Amino acid sequence: MNDTIHVQLEKLFLSHYKDWCVLSYSYLKDKDEAEEVVQDVCAKVLLKKKTEDVLNLKSYITVAIKNSCLKKIKTQQKFTILSESEIQNNLHDPGEESQLLEQKTGELFRIIEKLPQPAKNIFLRCVIEGEKYQEVADSLGISVNTVKYHIKSAYRNIRSEMISYSLLFLVLLKLIRK
Repeated sequence: MNDTIHVQLEKLFLSHYKDWCVLSYSYLKDKDEAEEVVQDVCAKVLLKKKTEDVLNLKSYITVAIKNSCLKKIKTQQKFTILSESEIQNNLHDPGEESQLLEQKTGELFRIIEKLPQPAKNIFLRCVIEGEKYQEVADSLGISVNTVKYHIKSAYRNIRSEMISYSLLFLVLLKLIRK
């Protein structure tokens, strides 16, 4: 960065720092975070190699501060949503949750056992044991596309069985609550 840009940025920083902090504060509602964003943006501009390409440095920094604030807000919202969902998850009894997981896993394996033999065998090897499609195809003397077909078929059957199971569960739950 040449010295004229450096001097220009320094003058802008000194003369508009408070304005930029107010702008940042209007988004973040936190004085320390607002100042941090302004300082970070100015530091990034200072370190940027092609600042001389910027026609209006003041406008550029103002927009950069606004965008940084919006990005920070978006990140904070993600953490807030995550925290709320964690709170909801922690309200459940851990024993109840593991029992439900065990029940669903058991039901899934009962459904897998009902699959037609080739689809079941290929599904277990590829999905459960983690073998590559090519390895399974070579060991069974079939094409990779046949392996893919059987995997798709297995998933289709599992989905339809799980939906039936879930619908049955919901109907029973509704009948119990009456």
